[in-house]
Amino acid sequence: MKKIVVIISVVLISLVIFFSILSSKRQNSILLAPTEANVGIKKPKANFGNNINAKNIYVKQPFPTDIPNEEQCKELNYKQYQLRDNNERDIELKASQAFKNGYTAKQVAEAIWFSSYWSVAKTWYDKAALAESVEKLFPILQSIPNSERLIAQYDYVNAPDLNITTVVDYTDLLDILWKNLPTDTIYKKVSSTNTSAVEIFNEIERTFSEIPYDVLNNNQLSPLNSILNLLLTKQQLQSAIMLLQRYPDLKLSDVSFDNKLALNFLTIIGGEDYEITNPTEHKLFLTLLGLLEKQVFYQKITHPWFSNEEVNKGVEKLNNEGIVIKIVLVDDIEKPSPILQLNIKEYNLTDEQQLDLKKCQSTTDWLISRELTPNEIETFKDQPFIAKIKSSPEFKHCKNKKVLQNSPLIKSQMTSVSKITRRVRVVVLSSFHNSYSQTAGG
Repeated sequence: MKKIVVIISVVLISLVIFFSILSSKRQNSILLAPTEANVGIKKPKANFGNNINAKNIYVKQPFPTDIPNEEQCKELNYKQYQLRDNNERDIELKASQAFKNGYTAKQVAEAIWFSSYWSVAKTWYDKAALAESVEKLFPILQSIPNSERLIAQYDYVNAPDLNITTVVDYTDLLDILWKNLPTDTIYKKVSSTNTSAVEIFNEIERTFSEIPYDVLNNNQLSPLNSILNLLLTKQQLQSAIMLLQRYPDLKLSDVSFDNKLALNFLTIIGGEDYEITNPTEHKLFLTLLGLLEKQVFYQKITHPWFSNEEVNKGVEKLNNEGIVIKIVLVDDIEKPSPILQLNIKEYNLTDEQQLDLKKCQSTTDWLISRELTPNEIETFKDQPFIAKIKSSPEFKHCKNKKVLQNSPLIKSQMTSVSKITRRVRVVVLSSFHNSYSQTAGG
């Protein structure tokens, strides 16, 4: 049976912390070939400014040579993994204790951010805010069909003689509550160009009629969040407006960590094929959603394999239509002082170990520094090396490769939603065993 799909953001927390960034770049990428030696490699800057005629000169980085042996690198990576694991356990334990002692998800998350990273605080907040809503509406949730596992988990976590040291993530258990809903008809009507907004709205109401209103009207629990994603993707904004008028508490909260839905909507609007055909409807939809009065906190991701550049593109598109979105980059502001201190112990490698680990990672960094999208390559002058790349069949393949848009969306209607696309990596080099100069230009 067809189901509505939610675009899933699959950024593992370990990768997010590792790259200091939760992503996905739309364009395909080209991997440039090796040359010569250093640590601290940086990717050449591409010019995406207003002066589209200004071209940069591509500067080749030397291939790193001063690297510890493979066994040493494995040892250092394992040691760092152990230290991070200890750190995460300490954060989870202290945060869980504070949460049980009556501090809100927002207050504890702010304390985590102050002591650690935004991404760690954001991930913890998502599951804690969900747990708060489950606690609040549990008497109603247990009346919904298929709630047996949710009830069992809730009873287990709240057993008086059990000392749970983590906050339970109810995402998958909540997904079970609506996994069997007949949502395929909604998808067909939303995808049709001959279905009225009222008919789509009525079909949504019919499909979710067995779910209590208080659950549908809760911005943390509601499966209607995925419906709003679908309606925006298909630009069925009249139906989306009717839905927000019927369920006003789906409006975004003012909590800085509560940005999942906002970023997903901006990502959809920032998509390459998305055009704002009716600015008035968009403005009303975003007003009812609370996005125009909210400060959207987010962490910019620029790693070649994980990117959220569509967020800025979405903001830019809306700004061009006179719809102003307030974006706050978390890396550009000071961490707010929390009302509690978690006193998290720091676990770090020694300075010498950190330097050696950086050397171990320098080869990977070198490869990443040379991985550019076709659009980025176009920003460089046609010097011999760049000209050779642009005339290659690999470049033409990446340039012409079409990424599927609006691919069927599902897993959990409660999961983090953000569009992910795969990037095709093409190695433009003749051989790692021969001289690199002919293909990579030295």
